[in-house]
Amino acid sequence: MENKFVDGLFCNEKKDWMDANLGFTSKFIEYYKNNCDSKGNLRVVIAKSQNTGKQYAKLNDWKPQETFVRTEEGKIEVEQEEDEIDTMSIPF
Repeated sequence: MENKFVDGLFCNEKKDWMDANLGFTSKFIEYYKNNCDSKGNLRVVIAKSQNTGKQYAKLNDWKPQETFVRTEEGKIEVEQEEDEIDTMSIPF
């Protein structure tokens, strides 16, 4: 997966008692507006460089391939996407 760094979000050096030490600039507001999902959420992963050991922030743009829906009875089911097949393109 390609690293998509988050503009305006910086991982500053952390102390032993911290999990992360984040800094935000005004660039982050525009980045958020351009990358949040339809619900206004923006998922970010705080990772550690294998080379330097420094932390960095990257966009978590993973999306499930299946969609879950609630039926009228209240059950949760997987919504299957049906692929449209052009029968004229089948070679037999």
